[in-house]
Amino acid sequence: MSLKMPEWAILATVSGLLSGLLVLPATALPLSPGDRIEVSIPNETYFARVYEVNQDGNLEVPYLGLVSVLGLEPQAVQKKLI
Repeated sequence: MSLKMPEWAILATVSGLLSGLLVLPATALPLSPGDRIEVSIPNETYFARVYEVNQDGNLEVPYLGLVSVLGLEPQAVQKKLI
């Protein structure tokens, strides 16, 4: 039995306070302007980068355009991007 990896794996670094730490649902804070979130896709390097939430509460993701993430926790962003 093999486990399927999610299409998007997301690690949040909320305002740099949790840089490098996996943010678990119990400790995740809602995203706000200036927060950064790392997006990675297994076997894909083009989208793998740290995105910053802009002043309007959006991420600018290539081919997806603006993705509203204001007030969402990292797991909700992951579901939105899948």
